[in-house]
Amino acid sequence: MGSKGRGGNCVRRTFRSELLRKYIRINFLVIFLPIIIATSVYWMLIQKNYTQQYLSTIEYTSMEHLREIEELMSSFKATSMQISFDLELTPYHLTNSSYDFHQATEKLSYYSKGSQYLDELAIYLNESEKLYTTKGAVDIDIFLSKSYRAAGEYTDSDLRALIESREYFGTTLEGQYVLGPNSSRYCVITYPLERISGQPYGALIGFYRDGMEAQFKDETDSGKNSHIILLCTGAMQPVYLGFPDGYRHLKQEETVKTALEQLHRYREAGEGYYEVRFGSSTFIGKAVQSDVNGWYLIDVVEKKSVSQNIILLQLPMIILVAVSLLALTVLLSIVLSVYNYLPIQRLYSLFDKKQEKKQKKNELLYLNDFIRELMAEQSDIEEQLDATRHIGRMEIVKRLLRGNLDLNADTVKNQLVSLDISLEDGYMAAIVIKMNKDHPKGYTDLIGKVLSDIAREGFYLTDMIYKDYYAFLACPGQEEEIPMFAEEIINSIGDAADYLRIGIGNVYRSVESLKFSLIEAIIAVEGSEETVCRFSSIPTNRNEELYWKPLAGEAKLKQALLKGTAEDLDAAVDELHQELLYVAQSHSDTVLQFVMHRIFISLFAISQSVKENGGERFLHYTDVGEFCDQLQSYCQMEIQSQAAKKAALSETRMQNIMTFIDENYDRQEMSLAFVADEFDITGSYLSRIFKVCEGENFIDYITRKRLEKAAALLKSTDYSIIRIVEMVGYSDSASFTRKFTRYYYMSPGNYRKVNREV
Repeated sequence: MGSKGRGGNCVRRTFRSELLRKYIRINFLVIFLPIIIATSVYWMLIQKNYTQQYLSTIEYTSMEHLREIEELMSSFKATSMQISFDLELTPYHLTNSSYDFHQATEKLSYYSKGSQYLDELAIYLNESEKLYTTKGAVDIDIFLSKSYRAAGEYTDSDLRALIESREYFGTTLEGQYVLGPNSSRYCVITYPLERISGQPYGALIGFYRDGMEAQFKDETDSGKNSHIILLCTGAMQPVYLGFPDGYRHLKQEETVKTALEQLHRYREAGEGYYEVRFGSSTFIGKAVQSDVNGWYLIDVVEKKSVSQNIILLQLPMIILVAVSLLALTVLLSIVLSVYNYLPIQRLYSLFDKKQEKKQKKNELLYLNDFIRELMAEQSDIEEQLDATRHIGRMEIVKRLLRGNLDLNADTVKNQLVSLDISLEDGYMAAIVIKMNKDHPKGYTDLIGKVLSDIAREGFYLTDMIYKDYYAFLACPGQEEEIPMFAEEIINSIGDAADYLRIGIGNVYRSVESLKFSLIEAIIAVEGSEETVCRFSSIPTNRNEELYWKPLAGEAKLKQALLKGTAEDLDAAVDELHQELLYVAQSHSDTVLQFVMHRIFISLFAISQSVKENGGERFLHYTDVGEFCDQLQSYCQMEIQSQAAKKAALSETRMQNIMTFIDENYDRQEMSLAFVADEFDITGSYLSRIFKVCEGENFIDYITRKRLEKAAALLKSTDYSIIRIVEMVGYSDSASFTRKFTRYYYMSPGNYRKVNREV
């Protein structure tokens, strides 16, 4: 089979090669050979008369251009292009009191009306600071600043030099431009006045209207390849109206006389034709002289190759021949295509099948890669959701154990459902795990991982603010499962159990009582040397009112913190100190520890200072005086913080800042630097006063405001999540989803399903 397949491939390749060779031979003989023969014959026929026709065309075009220029110039009333204004003015006329300035400028105005292109005429006298124009006498500096200013790369000093005839302004008409009062461009040409003893009196300045050169060229219709150099006998310098690179030998420093002599030689030699080569280009020029006013015209055309000019002169015939040959080629190609249709069609069919097979293979590979990427992405998303759900579960369990969570709120209920936390119909207790101080390095993280692995439904893990402490919220179906779970912890940890102790609080049937179980578990783990200690094994009377009811001083202390008054705080601490002394005298140390822990837990949700500085030291206080002194110190810090916050809030600027943030937090450019720039303050100062006033940093505040708005939109609108992301100021939907899930413990889609308003 393999040998036969290889043989078939060789046959197909041989057939295809032979077919292509045959097709090429036929096309060459039938199409290309006649084209080559016809082109050669045509070239020989038309090349003979090339030179004579081409030169005749140049001469005819040059004479036509000269006639057009003569007609145009004859319409000028003052021969402005010759610049022979014949003013008959001298410096004496302009400075003598018998001929005042007004009459001089009136005469200037009269002569300036003689040209259809002239916009303004002016005279400058040597060593004078005034300029006499058609509009009156004016200081040169005022004239330059009010009427005209230099254009392009020139400066006012260049324009002043032009007026004073110290040098010429530019080398071509394109360079002799200034800007007028309306930003229009004006051409400027200067000419010396009458000379005495070789010294000029001054200069005559002509300002030509905007577009003079373009209008002149349009009216003469000089053609695309022609370049005109017009020499006027009345001027001191030649006037250029565009010229090729090959004629830069007519320098400004040459006089009209020199240029005329050179043009005369061109005209006499070779019947007025001449060639000049510059670089890689060759120019053919035709010099003609006007019979009307003696002006010279040089019409310059770049010399083209023989083939280029043949195409130029015989273009209609070439087009006809080309169209005929093209039609013949198309006809013969159709005949050959029909003749070879079947074998070529067979080849195309084989090629198409191979391409289709290759395309399907590529599509299959693409689909496999796409499915693999989707599976990997789904796995990453699930891992992120699991990690976020774990963090959320630990946080909400921590708040449940402290008793500062409103279980009647719909949001809390939904969070418990989304985090798979069930608290119904169960026995509830707190289990506290404490690492010994002499435990090896790294054991805390190791034991935390083991505890995370054995946590399951009914036993929910959280970390505590105290160093080396963990806690479980136990809510099994049977009370006996709670000590059994403590034994499971010991067995799972193994040898590391020697470095920890476990305390179990009493069992309750309500969530509100979990805070008492937490205090009991802490007391048990702190007051016992056993590996597992239950609070129920410690002698105490749980039925005493003191065990459940807050002390009077405790309630007053909370009120003093809420009001922020130092006098009430001192009185509340003194009263609480007396009550705790009574408890220490009339009850056991266990009850005293329980009461102090309960005070600490109750103040934890109120006092930021206690929250930041209390820590585990409150777990070890047994001396009432030391406990009250430390508690008073922390509460005073909290009151001072509240006072600073109120003082900052009383400032008008801070109120304006908060108003601005609340109105613009959903903008994508919202940031600490953005707000600081808006109110002209530093970012560090804004961050500091914001933390004092709001009790949270700037980023957390903006994130909370945005997420709360997003939650409201998810509940009350049908907008897509992508649109909501943009509406609340985020540009990345993935980042928004992570932050929303971390804050609400569920994804935006699940939040909409659970909280949707009907």
